[in-house]
Amino acid sequence: MKNITIVNAHWNNRGDEAALLAILEGLQRKYTESQITIIFKDGESIEQFKKLDNVDYYTAKFNAKIWDIWLTSATRGLLGLNGLLKKTVRTLAQSDLIIYSPGGSVINKRFFWRKQMEYLVPFICANFYNTPLMIAAPSIGPFDTSKPNRIIKWLLKSTL
Repeated sequence: MKNITIVNAHWNNRGDEAALLAILEGLQRKYTESQITIIFKDGESIEQFKKLDNVDYYTAKFNAKIWDIWLTSATRGLLGLNGLLKKTVRTLAQSDLIIYSPGGSVINKRFFWRKQMEYLVPFICANFYNTPLMIAAPSIGPFDTSKPNRIIKWLLKSTL
């Protein structure tokens, strides 16, 4: 396993921080030669994140149009309007494993569709690039079961 990417991580929340650091510790112990990239879902820079060997990180909170998400994902980040989205997709395209970080529920019926699509980008990329995706216990749901959630169901089936 050469490149591992942890996506949609949150900082400045002690529970999310603890879960992320535990995951990092386990990954570093098992995959000593791997490069780990963390993509924080934050609009500002991350402070007080300790320097770890073979771990890089950046923040990527974007609110791209749905068509731009699909275009950027389909072209592996070559085409698209949103620079952070393109960077995220390029990172995911180079990943051997994608890990969806623990955190609160943003894939559910309460958030508007465009925001959910931002959080679903890793699922899209995992499907398009045939990359294993592991969900590390974020909250997901609830969903409105009276309406079809075909896209979400299809994307969630891409996980390990």
